[in-house]
Amino acid sequence: MENQTNKPTNQQIIERNKTYPDATLRKVTGYVTSGQLHLPPNYSAANALKAAMLTLDNVSD
Repeated sequence: MENQTNKPTNQQIIERNKTYPDATLRKVTGYVTSGQLHLPPNYSAANALKAAMLTLDNVSD
């Protein structure tokens, strides 16, 4: 029996890279607005998320 893996297509990866950071940034923004999360002055959650996605793109299985 062959071991089948369900690897995502390039298009699925591109869509994931667009969707996850946007959804996460909306949640972070909501937490900051509601006072549930406090970030340092001049901290950019958007930049941190983009850096994290770039790092994750370079991770291999």
